[in-house]
Parts: sequence; structure tokens; C-alpha cells
Amino acid sequence: MTISPVPGDVIATGIVDASDASYSCGTYKPVSDAFSFALFNADGIPQSNTLAVSLEIDKSLVQPPSHPGATSWQICYASTSQFTALPNTSGTTTIGGITYNTGLLPDCSGTQGPPCVQARHKDMAGDVIITLLAPGDPLIRG
Repeated sequence: MTISPVPGDVIATGIVDASDASYSCGTYKPVSDAFSFALFNADGIPQSNTLAVSLEIDKSLVQPPSHPGATSWQICYASTSQFTALPNTSGTTTIGGITYNTGLLPDCSGTQGPPCVQARHKDMAGDVIITLLAPGDPLIRG
């Protein structure tokens, strides 16, 4: 996974393993454990700047018939903030006593801003790479 802060005076700090977080996005079946990331400034104060995050799904998991091509892969997203989800995929879940809004992220466009999926493609090894734009501290499954 790659995390890149959008230009500004911020520091991205690590990935948080949230594999004990279980949630769904309609009928979509993600294959990855949930993960989260946090963003802080140099003084350790949480920031909500937008990050570009790339999730790599290993070729061994990229098999038909469930996910035949890169375009069939989605990001199952969970956030304490409201966001636009693809139709019929939104819901809520409670994890660790905190309520999260859930759903599949739409593609980024001129009218759809973060959180959203910026790109999907397969690399030369056959792995699927999904890049999304999102503020820090959500839960993500691919």
C-alpha cells in the first residue's frame, strides 16, 4: 500500500491494522482485511487533508468469476463522516462503540470529490492496483 499526502505541511503516519473490524457494503465481497491510516501535522495534531492511497490486491486473489478485471474491484469504505456511496451499498456499522457510515466509493469526477476511487488497473504481474482519494482515519477494504 502507498499513501501520499496532497501537498501541504503534513506528515502521514503508518497504517493501522483494523482486521478485527467487520463491515459490509451491500452485496460486494471484499478480499482484504480492513485497514486505516491517520494523518498528523508536525506537532502531532490530527489533520483531515486528502491523501492518495493505493491498495494492491495480489494476483492470487484476482480470479474470475467474482472479480474478472480491474474495473470490477471496488473500495468498501467506512467513515464517521457522511459520504456519497454507490447506490444500494450504503449502511452503518458500529465498531468499538463508534458508528461508521459504510458503502462502496464512487469514481472521482469533476462533480464527485473525495472520498472516491481515482483509478483501477492491473500491473504487469497481474495484481490489481486501486487508488483512492480520502481524508485520514477511515476504514478501507478492497
